[in-house]
Amino acid sequence: MVLKMSTGHQTTNLFKGGDSGMNKFDSNLVDRFFAHDYHDRGVMKWQGYYLSDHTSALNQESKNNNMRIKQITPAKMSRSDITAAINYAIIKSLPVTIYLNVRDIDFQFHRPLTGKILGYEDNNLYIGDEGFVELDQIRALIVSLPE
Repeated sequence: MVLKMSTGHQTTNLFKGGDSGMNKFDSNLVDRFFAHDYHDRGVMKWQGYYLSDHTSALNQESKNNNMRIKQITPAKMSRSDITAAINYAIIKSLPVTIYLNVRDIDFQFHRPLTGKILGYEDNNLYIGDEGFVELDQIRALIVSLPE
């Protein structure tokens, strides 16, 4: 068995005794090889690689940033206009889009919530899969008209 290491131009046999049978490593030859012939590129060889989950996270962040740039938030509605829109949506059983007056750390408004108003309790609306929303947090409420 022969173990050879190549540096591109030169191939080095790391065993004593050539190609015959059970050989032992020539430690002097191995030491010389790593000291003079082998050049480890270190981190350079890994700089082009990303983990797939890291790449997915970067793509998702880019998508979210693009959505934020395109985000159009309606003007703030008065409390009476919001209440009138809520009543209309409940009576007609129509879905609504709720824009919250809450911003994230980047001063962007949260994504709008969409669904039917399934109920209310005190100062909270229950919106389908979205859960409870406080009336004081609503910036605008758009009723989706039937087609």
